[in-house]
Amino acid sequence: ETEEAARLNPGEAYFYTEGLFKPRRVRCLNANQYLRIRTGQADNSIASSLAQDGWFIRDIEARALQTLYVIEDELIALKSIISDASATCEAIRLQDVHSAEELEDPVQRRSELNRAYVLLAETRGTLHSRVVVQFTRRTWSPRVSSIQRASQLSASVRDRFKYTKSQYAMILCSEYAETRKAVQTAIDGIDKLLP
Repeated sequence: ETEEAARLNPGEAYFYTEGLFKPRRVRCLNANQYLRIRTGQADNSIASSLAQDGWFIRDIEARALQTLYVIEDELIALKSIISDASATCEAIRLQDVHSAEELEDPVQRRSELNRAYVLLAETRGTLHSRVVVQFTRRTWSPRVSSIQRASQLSASVRDRFKYTKSQYAMILCSEYAETRKAVQTAIDGIDKLLP
């Protein structure tokens, strides 16, 4: 019977239930044939017919808005990370570097400068990983491409998307670049002070 199961044709099966001594071989009717069901529609025709339905358009807009909300929340967190990195850099530069310059003992001075250097390098690494790796590659790029693929968006959703893109450009192009430059300048300054 196991060998026979491997030789079953489409529409054939074994039926076994209580009261039967052994499984019975059954054959099902071809429902497509006797009900005169046509074959399924092509994917393109389904997509074009769905694209005209109101519920489908509303769902696309709802998903786009939800994606924009996620991006905007991430931008707020990103702005906080950038401002924290900027404040950390400024504090290290003002406190640690200036206090190290005032030290007379070269060993203590070198130790303080090395500590400041490590803190700045960690700040630079954290800033890069959070902004470039986590946000830009994992959050921004995939979500923006999904919104751009959505063809039927209302004017309000498109305007919000433009605003979000401008916020992204402002935060990344100006604030992140300035903070990254300030951290790198502070690191270079410490490099020059180290013997």
